[in-house]
Amino acid sequence: MVNRKIAKEQKMTWELVADPKHKYRGEVFVSVDPKRKRMGLYKEARKMMLDNYGKEFEFVQIFRDSDFSDRFWIKPCDEHDEGSRKLDAPSPSTRTLSVSLLLQQLGWAPKKTVRLPITWDKDREAALVKITEVVR
Repeated sequence: MVNRKIAKEQKMTWELVADPKHKYRGEVFVSVDPKRKRMGLYKEARKMMLDNYGKEFEFVQIFRDSDFSDRFWIKPCDEHDEGSRKLDAPSPSTRTLSVSLLLQQLGWAPKKTVRLPITWDKDREAALVKITEVVR
């Protein structure tokens, strides 16, 4: 039997126990793995892109803007569009692609895998990623 008086006096803090892999579930982000030079589009990021693009996609284009050295864009496209790159599907909800050239052109070399928020840029009709907004 629990002593209710003691339980009231001990005011416990409610805290979730979750490893980093599950901590960000449901958030819209991409990850960049500097060792493998690959970027992962997770379920929610892919869904956001699909909702804004309006149809399923298997190919993307990567864009940079010399006026903004801290960001890049991922634009869904068709297979025959210039510079299209096929997304790999390591799981039913995740897509990945090589970003070695992008990392080189940005002059960016994170020391470990990072998560970056991703938003939709209506003007460019592409997903925007800022490398200065590291989540983890």
